[in-house]
Amino acid sequence: MSTRAHPVTWRRSKRDATSSISDRATDDAAILAPLVHEFGWKWDEWDNLAIGILAGHLIECGAACSGGISSLWREVPEPWNIGYPIAEVNENGELFITKVDGTGGVINQVTLTEHLLYEVHDPGNYLMPEVITDFTNVEMDEVAKDRVKVWGAKGKPRPDTLKAGIAYMDGFIGEAESSVTWPDAVEKAERSIEIIEKRLQMVNLDAEEVRFDMIGVNSCHWSASPAPDPDINEVRIRVAAKCAERTEAAKVARECVMLMGTGPIGSTGQLNTPPPREVFALWPTLIPREEISQTVETREL
Repeated sequence: MSTRAHPVTWRRSKRDATSSISDRATDDAAILAPLVHEFGWKWDEWDNLAIGILAGHLIECGAACSGGISSLWREVPEPWNIGYPIAEVNENGELFITKVDGTGGVINQVTLTEHLLYEVHDPGNYLMPEVITDFTNVEMDEVAKDRVKVWGAKGKPRPDTLKAGIAYMDGFIGEAESSVTWPDAVEKAERSIEIIEKRLQMVNLDAEEVRFDMIGVNSCHWSASPAPDPDINEVRIRVAAKCAERTEAAKVARECVMLMGTGPIGSTGQLNTPPPREVFALWPTLIPREEISQTVETREL
């Protein structure tokens, strides 16, 4: 939010209410726009715009910078009552991140630094449509409990291109899951996967890709996973296939159900298997800025 020596009170009535329709905009835009409006920043005042982008980037994921998904998860107080962050920016470009008193969570240099680096490929060139921001000299100071002053972002001229994400239909996913229990849960899971592989070969599954996961063993880290604990209590198997045709994708669940009767002892089937789901794939591309025309229309309701 913006703060001034004489705060502005915003009131909204039915008479002056407005509506807007936009395609997918950046998360930071919702924070930068009111600052530009409130303080009269120009669209080529790169350092000012960088402050708005810094503020937006820090609070864009809500509780992610006030203790959510943090390495401090053991220490975060009352995560069930976590306070969402507030960005306070004044007309001098000073930025403070805080949260409402009495709420759970924590805002400090650790939580803010974690989120400052989140989804940033190049900290020296954070690309947004309005400005390229350099985060490499950002500094923080915990000026009070759950209140951090942040400064040091620098702006560069905006990119010459805009990003477009184009969705298209790209086949179907068929999937199913099954659990196996101790003893020898990992070996049983590996045997179950072998059975399903053979079954899918027998029914001539026509798939672009087939994936087998042992959830709790290797589904997150794949080949980098450590050797599994032979005494693990249970393993969840997931089988998924991407197919061009819905009928092919449906074979996955149909063949996995049979583990209830033909899998290793301790196998569980999944009778209520999900139907194949259609895949909407994403094609990200760049468009020259001059090819895009933007208009704003405000109407009274």
